[in-house]
Amino acid sequence: MRVFLSALVGLMLSASAFAQTASGTVSVVEHTSPAMAVKSSLDGPMFEVVGRADSDVYMFRINKETGEVLFLGNEKYVKLSREASEDDTTMAGKVNYQLVMSSNTVYLLNINTGTIWYLKSQGFTHANDSFVLVREK
Repeated sequence: MRVFLSALVGLMLSASAFAQTASGTVSVVEHTSPAMAVKSSLDGPMFEVVGRADSDVYMFRINKETGEVLFLGNEKYVKLSREASEDDTTMAGKVNYQLVMSSNTVYLLNINTGTIWYLKSQGFTHANDSFVLVREK
């Protein structure tokens, strides 16, 4: 008898949970993973500010046509240099670059050629930070 009552209560609770979900009365909270990437758009204006919503440590302004990236911090901009690459081709008046931020790393991508740089940080001021090529093996 206990098994039957347990099964019946379990079935009723399952049906109740299904009914609440189906009717939309139960709200679902999505927790963003820290591993989710934040990235600049591939359309819209040529200049964009990119940063993680949960942190103000990494805030950047990108010129999506030229690939110029500025670090925003302490009421000033710091221009970040980029290692030269033969595969860094651009088209005038078009979006050529995208900035992608994972949980710990910032990447700059040339969307025309697939060339990727990562941000190498040299300290707290970011004055000596630069984008370094990701090399293929």
